[in-house]
Amino acid sequence: MLFLTAMLVGAVAGGFAGAHLARRLPAWLPRGVVPATAVITTVLYFLRGGPHGEPQ
Repeated sequence: MLFLTAMLVGAVAGGFAGAHLARRLPAWLPRGVVPATAVITTVLYFLRGGPHGEPQ
């Protein structure tokens, strides 16, 4: 239960800190970083074979 509480507190604190930071950044930066991160993560995920696949 202690681990769950620590994860909950960390997630809430990270959410508030991320929202605060995102409001201070210029709008084009998060709009570019978020999709770029999603595309890079997706490509790496499939290149490595997914959760149960072997790399090719």
